[in-house]
Amino acid sequence: MIKKSVILLILLSAFSKAEQVQITSPIPLPVNLPNFAIQLDPAGRSDDQPVYIGFATAGTAKSASGWRILELIYDASSNISQVLYASGTASYDKIWNNRTIYAYN
Repeated sequence: MIKKSVILLILLSAFSKAEQVQITSPIPLPVNLPNFAIQLDPAGRSDDQPVYIGFATAGTAKSASGWRILELIYDASSNISQVLYASGTASYDKIWNNRTIYAYN
């Protein structure tokens, strides 16, 4: 189960403008927000908390530019201690499939 703090972060991070979001993740979230896509990647964490979160307009391919990608850093108690952006920007110009090769800051 994803922590409430992560869900709140997802919702707050997604909206730089008033849009709705469609969840396209295998990890279920208790929200239904059409017209936007969210991808979650636990990157091997045993508690399934997401390490990478991506946001894009619904229909954007994972291999296409158009994603905002965040990396979550957790402390020893599994609380989010940092939120970093791919290439240091919140721009919707990243490729989800490349999430592990971006520099995050």
